[in-house]
Amino acid sequence: MDPGTGPDALSPSIEEQLESAERALSREDEAAALHLSEQVLSRDPFSYPALRVRQEARIGLGEREQVLEEALRAVALKPRDPLACVLLARLLTEQDRDLAGRLLERALLADPRHPFALHGLGVMAAREGRFEEAEARFSQALESAPGFQRARLHRALVRDQLADFEGAADDYTRYLRDDGDDRVALYNLASITHRELHRPDQAEELYRVLLDIDDGLTEAVVGLAVCLTEQHRFEAAEALYLSVRDREPSALFNLGMLYQEHLGRPEQARECFEEFVSLGGEALARQSLADRWIYAPVRLAELDQVLEEKRLRSEARR
Repeated sequence: MDPGTGPDALSPSIEEQLESAERALSREDEAAALHLSEQVLSRDPFSYPALRVRQEARIGLGEREQVLEEALRAVALKPRDPLACVLLARLLTEQDRDLAGRLLERALLADPRHPFALHGLGVMAAREGRFEEAEARFSQALESAPGFQRARLHRALVRDQLADFEGAADDYTRYLRDDGDDRVALYNLASITHRELHRPDQAEELYRVLLDIDDGLTEAVVGLAVCLTEQHRFEAAEALYLSVRDREPSALFNLGMLYQEHLGRPEQARECFEEFVSLGGEALARQSLADRWIYAPVRLAELDQVLEEKRLRSEARR
């Protein structure tokens, strides 16, 4: 039989099946994630990504104890098997961090370039605020496995914490070439490009791509509006803020600033800030405390003074 027309010719690749399994897991469809991961493992029994997804799917389906028992048994049978050590370590990270760390170090003794052990140590370091160490571990994992996108994503996060914004943006950009629908990564890249690298035109493009994926992301709407404001496209920014002012407190605050600082409409600015400080419920929880208790009251005081001076001038002209 021609290998190009064999039974596997139309089968999805392992990479495609893994991506589908990850997506199923992210949307909390554990049954689908389990099925897809087992399909991968039928073709590659030692695929760590598939084994990890299978662990997570089974835990989500209420099988945590069974999963842990199996991982413990695997290490007992093969105490120097790096894959077994890593799979057990990730289950123990929360309840016994020291033991998890020792298991990962044991995996590196067996295989000093084991990307998943290096990544696991990087994750542990990042959770404990040791960002330089975490970056080094993620970099080592990527040197060992250049296509290890999870390590690249996590390195982007720690580079952001280390104020290496160019490095973080580069990692996010390369990560998104393979997973362009990752909304969190895309938003983080847009935010870094905008606020840290000061490239509002590039950030605008990224925010628009993100909103094409999901036009309900109010934070991205606000980010885009800020970019437009910085480019003096005030009417377009106003329209965006108005579209989400009832759902996003920061849009209401920024709309007040737009009216006050750029459009010369103090009455409307005051209405926005007054509404902002009176918000309650869920909207209150999403407010910046500094905006609510410091900046909005200061702006209200400024606007009261402006409106009073305007009133006095109007009376003087009568």
